[in-house]
Amino acid sequence: MVSAFDLKPDKGCLSEGGLTLQMQVPVANYRLDFLVDKGLIVEIDGAAYHSSPDAIERDAKRDKALVAKGFEVLRIPAKVALYNPSEAIERVRTARSHRLAKKAQARALTERGKFSSQHKHVLPAKAAASIEAGLDNLTERITASGERFSERSDQFLESWQKRLDESLADANKKAKEQSRRIQKKLDSDPEYRRIYEEVEAKWDKG
Repeated sequence: MVSAFDLKPDKGCLSEGGLTLQMQVPVANYRLDFLVDKGLIVEIDGAAYHSSPDAIERDAKRDKALVAKGFEVLRIPAKVALYNPSEAIERVRTARSHRLAKKAQARALTERGKFSSQHKHVLPAKAAASIEAGLDNLTERITASGERFSERSDQFLESWQKRLDESLADANKKAKEQSRRIQKKLDSDPEYRRIYEEVEAKWDKG
């Protein structure tokens, strides 16, 4: 986040270009991992503490309580933040853009309501409907973009994890085969065993 947004220390938080980032923020009975722009909560979920049914239920209850207070919550798996931080950053960007778009829409609707009440004879109903439709379309496009990105991210992680598992399995297989070959040589060649044991003894002594 610091490098991606060029954040700098500013009165107890990090900020730059309108974005603010706070860490370990206490809210009610909770402590937030990160808080972006004082409204977007970013939680980094490790599988060990967030994958059980009880943990999922606990997180859902926590999110509901925080949303009721006006926050939005973005949860990012710890393996994404650890192994693919650029993707974690993009998830934050998408969630932040979505939130800013909704705030802009809310402001526009508020202003439109004030304008309409003051200038009913000036603003045609068709124009007002067109503005609202445009704002709704913008929000839908941002939401759809975020959903597509999340889907592609999950597919990438699944593929990456599969390749990693295959590589580890292949490495373990080769290691076992090498161990068998060494043991066979040790059993059949006394001189080889003597040299092996000498080298092993020297290695143990450092």
